[in-house]
Amino acid sequence: MRQARMKASGELAGAYYHCVSRVVDRQFVFGDLERAKFVELMRRWEQFCGVHVVTYCVMSNHFHILVEVPKPPETPPSDDDLLLRLEAASGVMAAASLRQTLQMLQAQCAPESLHEQRAALRQTVLRRMWDVSQFMKALKQQFTQWFNRRHHRKGTLWEGRFASVLVEGAPQPCRTPASSPSAPPPHARGSPAL
Repeated sequence: MRQARMKASGELAGAYYHCVSRVVDRQFVFGDLERAKFVELMRRWEQFCGVHVVTYCVMSNHFHILVEVPKPPETPPSDDDLLLRLEAASGVMAAASLRQTLQMLQAQCAPESLHEQRAALRQTVLRRMWDVSQFMKALKQQFTQWFNRRHHRKGTLWEGRFASVLVEGAPQPCRTPASSPSAPPPHARGSPAL
């Protein structure tokens, strides 16, 4: 039976998660091109979601990401900031669609319901931010779509849900792969300089 993911409470200044996901049947699918695309998408979704990838390692059939999920800001991002983040992650068309919807609300809604309608639309975007599950979902989904198009395949690429461990304490020891027994060796391909 599926269990709820353990997440830090919202009061914390920032939570750190060691996330791991494996390719279905543990196939070796990550070559240099796939690693580069995965990292590109990871950085895009990192920007959109407002999380910080502390370190990562992409192996030939799985990946490890240490991600910091900060507390959401007290003042939410402006519409322009949301549109910029969405464009960086999902492309110009997604941002243009949201912009058009916001403009349509402005033109068609009665003044008394405009604020409520606009807030509801913004909430659909904001709920995807500052959340490790949303970050990983978007990253894995977009990489799968790219990979399937490129390799003329269909279906899931991943063995299942990603595994995550809520890392307690100071983040500094987590920057070295030796701090986790399941982490790949420091010389592994795709591992950034620490």
